[in-house]
Amino acid sequence: KFEMGERSFGVHSARMLFAMIAEAEALENVAQWHEFLVHDFLECPAGAFRVAIGTEYFATFIPVGKRFTAREGGGVNWTSVTRLMLTSIERQD
Repeated sequence: KFEMGERSFGVHSARMLFAMIAEAEALENVAQWHEFLVHDFLECPAGAFRVAIGTEYFATFIPVGKRFTAREGGGVNWTSVTRLMLTSIERQD
């Protein structure tokens, strides 16, 4: 909920996160979102990825659902991912 994000992270960061999620919902898969994020895309640790929310926070997402596949050699095939779960929002070091 926006109000919870606003209380926890401030209005600016909450708006940025909600705008990013709206952009992701407009795309066909997560690989397209990764391309769209350009400078806000931080990294893909095993089975997850991180997105910068301004300069203070980052959000971690994981794929959910049974329809996504793995790449040859391991890791997530992000073109097959259409659903995500936000698992954490943390301060950047």
